[in-house]
Amino acid sequence: MCLSFSENTRDMLNKKPAKSRMFILIAGCFSATLTAAFYFASGSKMLDKSDQDDNKVILGIEEYRSEVLLMSDSGIINSKLDLSLFSPEDYAKDAIYMMETSGRQLLSAKQLCSVESTARLHPSKTIVLLVASDTIVYPTLITSLLRKHPNVLLRKIDVGKVLSTSPLKNMDIENTLKKSKFVTEHASDLLRFALLYEHGGIYLDLDMIVIKKLPEVANGVATANEGTYLNPAFIAFQKGHPVLLDCMNHISESFNKDWFNGNGPDRITEAMKRWCNTSTLQPGMNCSNVYLFPVDNFTHLNWGISMKAFDEDPAIADPLVANLESNAFVFHYYNDVTRVVDANITGNSAIARMARKYCPLVTSYSRDWLFVTEHTSDLLRLVLLYEHGGNYMDFDMIVLKELPKVANGVATADDGKYLANGKN
Repeated sequence: MCLSFSENTRDMLNKKPAKSRMFILIAGCFSATLTAAFYFASGSKMLDKSDQDDNKVILGIEEYRSEVLLMSDSGIINSKLDLSLFSPEDYAKDAIYMMETSGRQLLSAKQLCSVESTARLHPSKTIVLLVASDTIVYPTLITSLLRKHPNVLLRKIDVGKVLSTSPLKNMDIENTLKKSKFVTEHASDLLRFALLYEHGGIYLDLDMIVIKKLPEVANGVATANEGTYLNPAFIAFQKGHPVLLDCMNHISESFNKDWFNGNGPDRITEAMKRWCNTSTLQPGMNCSNVYLFPVDNFTHLNWGISMKAFDEDPAIADPLVANLESNAFVFHYYNDVTRVVDANITGNSAIARMARKYCPLVTSYSRDWLFVTEHTSDLLRLVLLYEHGGNYMDFDMIVLKELPKVANGVATADDGKYLANGKN
């Protein structure tokens, strides 16, 4: 239980009305728990000699840790960051765009690892991080990251507004996306094409750790499947490039609501086949001034074997790390496959070793585990029900009957000895 408070904190709470006191107590507990789960390092563990030998970049961890922003005296982690809307004044030449389009109000440690690794290796470029949410909750780490890397610009994006002025404007964007089985992914697909067509620059997915400075090419696309299939997890394009227009025109004519890759990888692969006048793409091709990168540059692990990123076995992790550092610009670990896997940040897996080396701020805030998922859900369900009331249910349930009409209740397990808050 989180019931330990400093004397100053207790004095402050005693001056508050009862409801405010309860909110602050719960907010403090959740903030501390969430911060411990996601962001705080375990002291000397992050400075073990083995880590220092393996990753020489991990220097000044205490300097990173000192960036944590606490409310004065109270010891409560700041709990909300309101975001400004992305506007024309925010556009920067040759920016690197990254985005979170689910609408979630929480940026995970793994997402911020992607942002930090990109910002560290590209200090002269603007890193534009766009989220489809008005607010970021528990923003201690992102606030520290923004202070440490002022080239990162965090903004809210209005998906409908941006797409309504793009070549996709005739699609009836809002209703079209509502029908999609993959709203988050398809919104991201459309936005990356529209933003780069309108402004030019680079787009990167948030499930990549950038391990080298990105190549200076005007136009280029990552490849997969031995180079025959394009992967727009990394794309670079000049403003107004006709290949992007071709993609968006075909999406407008036949939006694919049923297939995960239907409006992103499929569309840019088809477009490049048309512009290259070929039925089979190959790495190294350059058609219409668009370069197709070797597979190892951006897709070292293919989708089907992405779990190897989390394997602690030296026989798997060591050659993977060596090959990544020799051939890759990024380490792409496919979050859609690996999202439920946690990485022991002090371990030997490729993902842990890359994170320690290339996103030291994030890993200095992490404890033993970098990619926590279930704990986020645990905390958010409690916060939401405290704030608004109502019911919470996990997504692995099929409702067979109308739920009981009780003001307050919790499901039980293990003969009633254990509470299972999958249903609150």
